[in-house]
Amino acid sequence: ENILLGSKNSLYVAEAGGLRIRKVDLKKKTVSLVSGNGERGKKNGPAAYAEWNIPKGMAMLNGRLLVSDYVNDLIRSLNIPK
Repeated sequence: ENILLGSKNSLYVAEAGGLRIRKVDLKKKTVSLVSGNGERGKKNGPAAYAEWNIPKGMAMLNGRLLVSDYVNDLIRSLNIPK
């Protein structure tokens, strides 16, 4: 798993095996889906529709979460609501 410390008491977790990106709210103690339906692929779209093929390293840039989609050789950009 790959973890990124976000703003406002949050962590982002790239689940390489689960093929999903999740947000952990440390204050509320909740976990929510950011992106990924658990299937291998490279579809873009709403959180529950998107597909990944080994999400790895992450970075935050100007309110966007950048994620390496390792096997697909892509850097994907996700809009993160404030």
